[in-house]
Amino acid sequence: SPQQPAAVVVLRHRQSQNDEEEAWQEGDESKTLHEQGFIDGHRLLISRQIHPPRRQHGSETSAKGQLQRHKLPGLQNLGNTCYMNSSMQCLLNAPLFPDYFEKRYLEDVNFSSSWGMCGKLAVAFSELLAEVSKHQHSGSGVIAPRGFMGVLRDFEPLFGGFRQHDAQEFLSIFLAGLSDDVNRTAKKPYIELKDSEQRPDAEVARDFWSAHCRREQSVVAACFSSQFKSVAICKVCGHENATFDPFSFLPVPLPEHNFRWVTCIMVSTPTITRLDHHSVQVCVRVPKRGLIADLLAAVAGLRSLPMEELVATDVANGYVHRRFDQQGSMSTLNDDARPTIFHVVRSLSSTHVCPVSGDENIGDIDVEQATASGQSGSVLIYLVHRRLQKVKRYFMNPYAAELFNTPLLLTIPPSCHGSDLYKTVFEAVRHLVPDAPLPTGTGAAYPFSLSLTNRDGSACSQCSWREGCLGCRIPPKSDKLLQLRSEATLGIDWDAKILEKFYKPQLARHVHIDESVELARIERNTPESLAQCLERLVGQEEIVSYCKDCTKAKGDFTEAPHDKGFKIWAGGPLLVFQLKRFQVKDGTSYKLHNLVTFPVELDIRPYLAQGADRGDNESRRSSQSEGTDESSNPSLGENQDLLRNDPPSNGKTEGKSTKGTKEKDKHILFNTLSREHTVYDLFGVVNHIGGMGSGHYTAFVRKLGNDPSSSSWWCCDDERVYAVKEEDVVSMNAYLLFYTRRDVATGSLGLEQVFPSEPDRSSKVVRPEDIKRRNWSPQRRCGSRFSLGNYLSGSQDSGGFCGVM
Repeated sequence: SPQQPAAVVVLRHRQSQNDEEEAWQEGDESKTLHEQGFIDGHRLLISRQIHPPRRQHGSETSAKGQLQRHKLPGLQNLGNTCYMNSSMQCLLNAPLFPDYFEKRYLEDVNFSSSWGMCGKLAVAFSELLAEVSKHQHSGSGVIAPRGFMGVLRDFEPLFGGFRQHDAQEFLSIFLAGLSDDVNRTAKKPYIELKDSEQRPDAEVARDFWSAHCRREQSVVAACFSSQFKSVAICKVCGHENATFDPFSFLPVPLPEHNFRWVTCIMVSTPTITRLDHHSVQVCVRVPKRGLIADLLAAVAGLRSLPMEELVATDVANGYVHRRFDQQGSMSTLNDDARPTIFHVVRSLSSTHVCPVSGDENIGDIDVEQATASGQSGSVLIYLVHRRLQKVKRYFMNPYAAELFNTPLLLTIPPSCHGSDLYKTVFEAVRHLVPDAPLPTGTGAAYPFSLSLTNRDGSACSQCSWREGCLGCRIPPKSDKLLQLRSEATLGIDWDAKILEKFYKPQLARHVHIDESVELARIERNTPESLAQCLERLVGQEEIVSYCKDCTKAKGDFTEAPHDKGFKIWAGGPLLVFQLKRFQVKDGTSYKLHNLVTFPVELDIRPYLAQGADRGDNESRRSSQSEGTDESSNPSLGENQDLLRNDPPSNGKTEGKSTKGTKEKDKHILFNTLSREHTVYDLFGVVNHIGGMGSGHYTAFVRKLGNDPSSSSWWCCDDERVYAVKEEDVVSMNAYLLFYTRRDVATGSLGLEQVFPSEPDRSSKVVRPEDIKRRNWSPQRRCGSRFSLGNYLSGSQDSGGFCGVM
């Protein structure tokens, strides 16, 4: 069949709104609109061009097809599901983990678990994985994971609806449920673990690991479980206790300052010589838990202005949405908020308030409120720029007021003459029409008229909506006094001919960038390495906790100060680091935007805890006496003694030991931890773009092979997937980092070694259709013991497969 013409979408833009002023400039689709200088007010042209097909040589076609086959399919956003899409892209491209869910998982479906879905969640994940593999082989396509999302919402109603969620929270809940769906342990035993009591670290670590493996016999726990060493030393009696808890997510603390950077737009009355400095963008550093007054003081000091003449507002759509109280907390400003600060000076001299009558009494003034707002004996008024636009659909008035440009703030006496008010307003807006003729004489004609409107300038503030009034006009030639109430809004209704002939939109939209913005960007973007953050994590901290020896000495329950230190004991096949960007302190929620650099190749050896030599030697001699060959598994190295398949020496389990306990343990303990292989390769990054209240998740992923350095990076932004450079992976938006151990990435350690199959389970294989038809009720896992905290922490009373450190 003949090849069809190709349709190409071309983007062009220009600054001018006049079709004859400027030619269209073709844009670069590889760059963002911001990088191409596209700002508010510019025009964007999207054209569709039809090009005839171009004949390609065989090698060129083959190379293009090979590139397409390596491209990852996108996941459609089903309504604020970017947190799920970005996390799933990392899981779907992880080593070992997806291979198990192609078919082997059907041998291990757990129908008796009270915390899983009797295999339904595993089947949904397997079907999504198969669909992704199918689309990736064809080299194109976008997948709508509706089936998977439906099962997930049944499993955890928290993800129902269209609310935003945290990606790490989603991963914790999903992996925990997935682990219970394929957990070989039908009933999780309760295992009591004693204190270390000066025993060798290898022995204590083996007991903790054995207890974890007996409860969590799943490929999820085998792949994502690592071990942490925690040592608490009492500062009173010197009692020392070591624990070796498993973890799946490692939260990494970020350096936090007691200040924050706030970018503001400073608006002041322009002068004839400095018209371009009417609006200035500044960036100041203020206390994180300070007041709006601290922000005003910082801006006043930067611009050498009196603080009492500054007003902080939130400007949206051309009008003042709200005014910030100086005694208000800085927490009212979001992380990405850009308040507009007006420099307001006294515009008219004081005039005695005189009673007026008739049409000149515009608005009912509260004299006490007027005197209390701003300067003594003055009121603060808002002015919005309006122009009439004819609308196609209307109710009573075929014209509607359209706001444009930045609003103005003026401080005037509560009563003034109309002529003085017009003069003051004209001086404040003269820079917008610098070439317009100046009004002279008592009967001067101004290029605008003033009217009393509501806050957003859409209608009159005095008349009923039934009258269709857009604003009661203020006469400019009145000699009588006009009364205005505090924070009244006046509409500046511009003459259409004046705007067309003299209005300068470029000058009106121009914002001068102060040097403080660049200095703040340099200071904010000063990077801190992941190594520095990990050093802070594994450092010492002082806590107050229960002390066994102090309690024995005093005969009563005693808490004492302890020095507690953390270090990694052994790493698993997959490591997930969580950069702790989201913080909640003193009732205030905020996000840290620190730039943390992280390597593509990470060596965790500097953060490993040192084992006790005596324990290692004794265990090694014991291992040799039992005929165990340490070199049989290259992934274990020096910690082969740590993971010997011996029953725990200090743990008490439900049930009595049998003669075949040691043989049974060979199929229980995971030989996945390693203290010898410490090099990890990065294969996924989940990014969060935005602030604490809202944002968007994306992911950087790559499919690792025998040579990790040759793998290509892809950016997965929901449906959109495109190639990126390796240096673009590191950004201040990074939130979750996915690493895999080098021996796993290169294929030296396979799935069968990480999670061996059991021959007797091949007869227990079930069909996915049978699993789907099984009845499952959420009440099975929503008993009295269930809580989200226990579920995420992995306590023995919950279904969590592994704890968050």
